[in-house]
Amino acid sequence: MSLYAGPQPEVILLTFAIAFLPSILLVVILRFTEKYEREPWGAIWTAFLWGATASVVLVILARGYFLVYMRDNYPAIASDKYMIGIYVSCILTPIVAESVKLLGLFFVRDELDEAEDGLIYGGVVGLGFAATEMMLYGLFVFSSYGMDFFINTVLLRTVSVVILQASVGAIAGYGITRAVAKKHKKGSLWLSPVFFIIAVLCHGFFNYLAGATVEDTENKIPYAYALGFAIAFSAITWFVIWIKIIRLDRMDSKKNREKKKQKDLSSGESRGGSSFQDDFDMGFGPGSQGPAAYDEGYDDEGYDEGYDDEYYDDDYDGDYDDDYYDGEGEYDDDYYDD
Repeated sequence: MSLYAGPQPEVILLTFAIAFLPSILLVVILRFTEKYEREPWGAIWTAFLWGATASVVLVILARGYFLVYMRDNYPAIASDKYMIGIYVSCILTPIVAESVKLLGLFFVRDELDEAEDGLIYGGVVGLGFAATEMMLYGLFVFSSYGMDFFINTVLLRTVSVVILQASVGAIAGYGITRAVAKKHKKGSLWLSPVFFIIAVLCHGFFNYLAGATVEDTENKIPYAYALGFAIAFSAITWFVIWIKIIRLDRMDSKKNREKKKQKDLSSGESRGGSSFQDDFDMGFGPGSQGPAAYDEGYDDEGYDEGYDDEYYDDDYDGDYDDDYYDGEGEYDDDYYDD
C-alpha cells in the first residue's frame, strides 16, 4: 500500500493532535482569562462540542448545497475555480459559519450574564469549529499532497485558523451579550448585527489571505506572504479580544463590589440607622450595643455607675479629684447638684 494512498492510523492521530490540542489549550486560557466569576466547565465544553460537531456539519451541508446550485444554474461561474473559491470561502462560509456558531450560545444562555461572557463562549465555539475544520483539512491535504506538504502547511495554517476562528466567534458572541447581558439598554440591541458583520468580514478577509496563491494571475499574493499576513491578522485580533475580556472582567468586578458595599450599607441602615449612628451607639450612645460595651446602664440622674470611682471629673476640665467624690457611690452635697 502506497504511503499516499490514504491516511494511516498514525497520521490520523497526528492530525487529531495538531488540530485539537491547540484549541483545547486556548479554551483553558480563555476560561482562566476571566479572574472573577469564571464560567463553569460544563457550559464551556458544551459550547466547544457544538462548535466541533453540529456547526461543522451545517457548514458542510450549506457549502455542498451552494456548489450544486451554482453548478446547475450558473455553470460558467461554477467552472471558474477562482470565482467559485471567492464565493464559497470569502462570502458563503463566513456568513454560514458565524451564524451556526452563534446558535451554540443558545445552549449556554443561562450563563450569559456579563458582557465578556459572549467573548468567552463565542471564542470557545469557534475553537471547537476550528479543531474539526483543521482535522478534516489535514486529512485532505495528506491524502492529496503527501507528508511533506502536510507538515509544512498544516502546522502553520492550524495556528492561524485556530486563533482566527476563536477571535471571530468571540466578536460575534460579544454582540449577543451586548444585547442580552445588559438588559437591552439603549443601542445595545442594534450592536448585535454590527458585531456579526465585523466577524463575517474578518473571517472572509482571512480566508482570502490564506487561500491566495501565485497561480493563474499576477494579481494574487504569493502564498507564503498571504499565510504570514493571515497569521499576523489572527494574532492581533486574538490579542485585542484577550485584552477586552480582562478589561470587562475588571469593570464587572468593580461594579459588583460597589453593589455589595451599597447593599451592606442599606442593610446596616435598616437594622438601626446609619453606619455613623451604629459607631456612636457602639462606643458612647444609649443604644442596645452601647451599655453592653461599658456597664449595666445609666441611672436616672445621667450618672453611669459603671465608671470607676477614681476617674470622675466633676467639671470636665480634664482633672479628676477624689475630693469631689465620697467614695461610696454617692456625690457630696457640696459639690453635686441633683
